[in-house]
Amino acid sequence: MSDKIVPITEARRDLFKIAEDVQNPDTRYIVTINGRPEVLIMSFRDHDNLMRAIENMRLQKQANQVMGGASVLAEEPKQKYKVRKR
Repeated sequence: MSDKIVPITEARRDLFKIAEDVQNPDTRYIVTINGRPEVLIMSFRDHDNLMRAIENMRLQKQANQVMGGASVLAEEPKQKYKVRKR
């Protein structure tokens, strides 16, 4: 992750350059006002990926609650279960 910290006056002056730069994967700008971080500039693609990841975690948490804590992630290989005869 490449975070670049810039004051707001510099961000205003270089906005088009910043907009191009954030198109590089994992590049973000933290904009400061009076020396304090106040604004984050990132690509829409990175923002969309972040929102999807958050939504997937929220859905996984709900699934865990419904299933009593047991869940299977989609990436896990399917396991074969043995059926016991009675």
